[in-house]
Amino acid sequence: MTTKAIFESIFKKDIRDENNYLFLQQVAQEHPYFSAAQFFLLLQTKKNTEDFKQQAAKTALYFNNPFG
Repeated sequence: MTTKAIFESIFKKDIRDENNYLFLQQVAQEHPYFSAAQFFLLLQTKKNTEDFKQQAAKTALYFNNPFG
C-alpha cells in the first residue's frame, strides 16, 4: 500500500489537497497521540525550517524504534 493510499484511506481526503497542512495541524492538536496524523503532518511541513525540526522530533516520539 502506498503512502497516498494510506492517507486517503485514513482521512478520506486527497493527499494533494492544499488544505491538508491546516487539517493535519488541527487533527494532531486534537489527537496528539495519533501517530499517523503526526507523520503526515511531518510530510506536509516544509523541510529546512524550525517547524520541520520540531515536528520531526514530536513524530519520533510516537513511533516505536527497537534499534534506538
